[in-house]
Amino acid sequence: MYFYEIGYYTEEESGYIQLYHKEKFTKKEFNNMFIFATLEFLLYQRKKYHWIPAEEGEISEYDKESLKKSFKEDNLGYKTEKKYIESRSEFRYYTSFDCIYKQVAEIMVLLYNFKYIKYEQEIEVQGWGQIVNKNRRFGEDDKLLNRIRKKFWEKKKKKDEKNNERKTNKNKEK
Repeated sequence: MYFYEIGYYTEEESGYIQLYHKEKFTKKEFNNMFIFATLEFLLYQRKKYHWIPAEEGEISEYDKESLKKSFKEDNLGYKTEKKYIESRSEFRYYTSFDCIYKQVAEIMVLLYNFKYIKYEQEIEVQGWGQIVNKNRRFGEDDKLLNRIRKKFWEKKKKKDEKNNERKTNKNKEK
């Protein structure tokens, strides 16, 4: 059994899916499967997903309506509504990988017989909170981190007491 992972990362988040397969693939083979699965989604399966607002490089109907209103208010010197809308490239839709990585993994499972790794147990805790800070603000509902924090301070207190006791005993011996 061989393990594979696909995912994405940004400055603030990431997402990964682990798969396994009975065959071992080279990096090049795996990359080619990934590319094919991504293109399969982008070219042939995207219409199944209602949350994708437009074709690649197109302006969604919703944004076009909004731009039509803007054209009437201030067309910035454009002669036609169509030219104004076409000039607004920042409204063109392009799929980002964080939106489709789960679907790409699904395609890889279907096309190449990958399987999803199923974990017996998983632990996820809030990543920004300071673990043992008594006044931490992040992840207040995170019971595991709260337990760690509580146990840390209990054990630290005992450790400090032992260290103080050793120091006292050393001073008495002198």
